[in-house]
Amino acid sequence: MHKEDLITEFKNCIAKINVNGKVAGTGFFIAPGIIMTCIHLLIYDYEKYSYEELSNKIHEFKVSIEWNNKVYEAKVKDFVYYDETKLTRNFETLFIEIDYIENPIALIDDKVPSFNDKCYVFGYPEAFDLGDSISIKYTGDTPLKNSELYLLKFNDDLIKAGFSGSPILNMSSGKLCGMVIISLSDKQSLGGRGIPLVLLDDKITKFRDGLNLDSISKLWIQALESRSNEEKTNQTINIPKNEGSSYYC
Repeated sequence: MHKEDLITEFKNCIAKINVNGKVAGTGFFIAPGIIMTCIHLLIYDYEKYSYEELSNKIHEFKVSIEWNNKVYEAKVKDFVYYDETKLTRNFETLFIEIDYIENPIALIDDKVPSFNDKCYVFGYPEAFDLGDSISIKYTGDTPLKNSELYLLKFNDDLIKAGFSGSPILNMSSGKLCGMVIISLSDKQSLGGRGIPLVLLDDKITKFRDGLNLDSISKLWIQALESRSNEEKTNQTINIPKNEGSSYYC
């Protein structure tokens, strides 16, 4: 396996999200039958609602996913919304559920990217029914007001509508580091921001309780191991010169 296999396994975990019969954005599998995406795919102006109001309104929408050439009806399972006091705008995550299928599960990093790490994103923006990809670089974090929360900031490409909910693959670690939530421009390649998955570790771990990830994500793990072995093989071994001596080899 090579880098292409890693990208293949990454894409296998990604689904198209439909709301009320129309394509709304992207999501990805974090557990069997559990897809992570954004609340604003359902309710764009979510921040004007209290937590309780949102808890009721979020179930009013008809949601489905398209994955592996099939359509699955979905329902809201849970959500994360740290905007109850209007102080932490844009930190929101939605978890939706479909009937159990044997879907692959994304591998998630236990740390944020390093400065200038290259990342890869695949999603379902407008006018690209079969999906589209972008390459971005991590440039730092964006602290949220009156909160310990923060967003990941990226540049170097145009993040179009529909990429919201797309997973962000850190090419250095070979694992997911975040989820796209904001575009900085819909006309220029200014990048965007993402939810850091390390801040959702407790929630994601809850969905994965009792799972054997070594088995479920075996192909992804094999792709990582293969890439690591390939990198070691390609490393140049420098042998110090011994000036004034000669030897047979």
